[in-house]
Amino acid sequence: MRRELLFVAALNVLACAVQVPLSPESAANLKGRRLTTLVGRRPAFYVDVSDTYLSELERLFVRAVAGDGVIRHNHIPDPALFIARSLRDGLAQRYGVEPGSWAVSVAKDDPTEVAAADPTLDVVLQVWTETLGLEDVESDGPKYRVRYTVNMRVIDTKVVRPIDGKRGAVISEASCSPPSEAVPQPAGYPVLVANGALHLKEGFEAAGKFCANDLRTRALRTAP
Repeated sequence: MRRELLFVAALNVLACAVQVPLSPESAANLKGRRLTTLVGRRPAFYVDVSDTYLSELERLFVRAVAGDGVIRHNHIPDPALFIARSLRDGLAQRYGVEPGSWAVSVAKDDPTEVAAADPTLDVVLQVWTETLGLEDVESDGPKYRVRYTVNMRVIDTKVVRPIDGKRGAVISEASCSPPSEAVPQPAGYPVLVANGALHLKEGFEAAGKFCANDLRTRALRTAP
């Protein structure tokens, strides 16, 4: 049985401002190579509130959620975990990479530093959540919508840079933020926390599914 390991590392990585789809040339070099998947630690949950006229109950909710209490208590997973598995599986199915059963702690922005951290690394898939929270929307009462942003990049550690002879190059990178229509409708405090915060869970699950498909389509060209 194939073993798998997703190492949750604290990635202090800048947002993917540049969208780089996987080129046919880079994709052709992936078959049979070993893929290590690194998933960044989930950032602090936040609530973006512009309405200052909240009831005391709603203020308690905002403080609880912003402090990660609702997330931890209801075991709401970081969508990056689902996204990473989907991207990893897509790379394996489409290009024939071999998912590795090990990982390495890497917290570097520069791909050459990722490569230098462990000389046994081959191909690295990094996925990290940048934004995880709620934003309030204009309505007849305080309501909140899921807000989520995720980044990904694929590093080929065997590519040598001509400029300095260092190994490591980004061969694909992208970010994703689901549009409002891709996540559940905004809801108020009672709905958000009812049934084990089911509305929140469904919101971030929808965000994860949207971004997994989006990144597989735009960046990795592995959409099923």
